[in-house]
Amino acid sequence: MNSVEILTKPNCHLCEVAKEEILELKEEYEFTLTEINITQRTNMYEMYKDEIPVIFVNGIMISRYELDKKKFMKFLKKYSDD
Repeated sequence: MNSVEILTKPNCHLCEVAKEEILELKEEYEFTLTEINITQRTNMYEMYKDEIPVIFVNGIMISRYELDKKKFMKFLKKYSDD
C-alpha cells in the first residue's frame, strides 16, 4: 500500500486545501495518509517552513506549496501496480 505524508503547520490554508484534495483521491486510490506538523519538529521546521505543504509519496517528495494532482496520481498508480 502506498504511504502519503503531508507536512503542514497550524493555520495554513494551503495545507488544508492540499489535505482535502488528497482525501478526495482516497476513494480512488489506496494509501495511508500521515500529517506531520512541522512546528513540532525543529529540523523539519527549519527545512520546510517556507515551502509547506510538502507532500511525499512513499518517501519521495512530489509537491511543494500545493498538490500537483497529476504527479500525485502518477506516483500512486506506479507503486500500486507493484
